Order: sequence, then structure tokens, then C-alpha cells
Amino acid sequence: MGHNHCSCGIFGTFLGFLTGLLWVLAVVLGWVTMLLGVIGLGGLLVTVINFLVALIGILAFLIFGLLVFKKAWHHCK
Repeated sequence: MGHNHCSCGIFGTFLGFLTGLLWVLAVVLGWVTMLLGVIGLGGLLVTVINFLVALIGILAFLIFGLLVFKKAWHHCK
């Protein structure tokens, strides 16, 4: 294992990218709010959970997206 290499393959990295995208999409479309409403939660707690889910999704999207870009760039050189 060399310097600055990820141990996961391109498929795993791409799945992480898609997972982050789906988390952000779930917040934007209101699926998280709807799910939390079904189980009886509401108010400030739902807002905080929405924010955390969106934050984790955006971070996963950016980090794994960067890794996919770096691997694709490395293979194109």
C-alpha cells in the first residue's frame, strides 16, 4: 500500500458517492421529515436530525466524489 492510496476499489468508492447523494436527496425531498413524522417525532428534533443527515450526506458526496474523480484522473493520465 503506497502513500495516499485508498484501500477500497472504485466500485466501493462510487457506492459511497451514490449513498451520499441519496442521503441529500432524501432530505431535499422531505423523506426524512415524513419518516420522522410517521414515528411521532416533530419540532426542533426533526430539524436537527434533518440537518445532521444532510451534513453527513454532503460530506460523503464530496469526499467520495473527490476520490472517484482522483481515481478517474489517475486512470486517464
